[in-house]
Amino acid sequence: MLIRIESAFNLESTLDSGQAFRWKNRGDYFEGVVDQSIILLKQVVDGLEFESFPQAEKEIESKLKYYLSLHDDLEIILKSIAVDRNIQSYIDQYKGMRILKQDPWECLISFICSSNSNVLRVKQNVEDMSAAYGEKIEAFGSIRHTFPSPQQLENASIPILRQLKLGYRAEYIYEAVKLVSQHVINPWALLEEPYEEALMTLTKIPGIGDKVANCIMLFSMSKDDAFPVDVWIDRIIKELYPEELDDYIQRKYSNQLANKKRTKNRLKTPSVNRMIIKDWAREYFGDYAGWANHYMFHERRKRLLRS
Repeated sequence: MLIRIESAFNLESTLDSGQAFRWKNRGDYFEGVVDQSIILLKQVVDGLEFESFPQAEKEIESKLKYYLSLHDDLEIILKSIAVDRNIQSYIDQYKGMRILKQDPWECLISFICSSNSNVLRVKQNVEDMSAAYGEKIEAFGSIRHTFPSPQQLENASIPILRQLKLGYRAEYIYEAVKLVSQHVINPWALLEEPYEEALMTLTKIPGIGDKVANCIMLFSMSKDDAFPVDVWIDRIIKELYPEELDDYIQRKYSNQLANKKRTKNRLKTPSVNRMIIKDWAREYFGDYAGWANHYMFHERRKRLLRS
């Protein structure tokens, strides 16, 4: 079935940029698992050709369009974040890359797995959990599995999760499963919550700090201004925007000082830490700061992979 796309679209960068972990590059097409189906996706001149099983193409078409953010106006988004030559160069290289709208539960567990890991290892972790606890799907010559629900993962003890080579992340996943399956936290409900409230809720889950929470919000909760800061983004921002960061810190410091009564203790200027980088970037890049983040992240990752 063909999905016509009239604006820019880059399938490879969208699916293979570290924001999702269920896609396999088969050369001419990508194979992945979305919802309850195996999906084959191929970019063609007019848009995307896809096949699905067991759900019929007509049944899953609207879900796939949502998942790929095809309803978002990419031109408006890219114009909004193209505030300088640096980010414009990244857009020019990978124009058409979209931020996915994944299932919040799957994204949450996947990015707990990403802590101190790499994309290939996370992909294997997610596949192993799915094979152990998800539903089997056999189609197009492949055997894949759905991502397990919180209820399906309730049977996974910490020792069993450790056998899936999750290491110390097994305890975090176990705790996340309990919180969600017992309805203490509802990740799907966070789509409707403001950024700060969603951040506060997510960081109550063991193993989810500010960076992982921002990944979850950006890649599954439509929080387009979420700005994950890992070691790469930290380096990129400090390399490209040292003066802008310094101006931001001075302005923020001056505002704090102006509102503070004189005391014997001087208010020290804070160092450039990751929280400051995140706050600066959300102000600098605006409502779609997360898209700017991922274009920078993808460019740096591709460059390192080539070297």
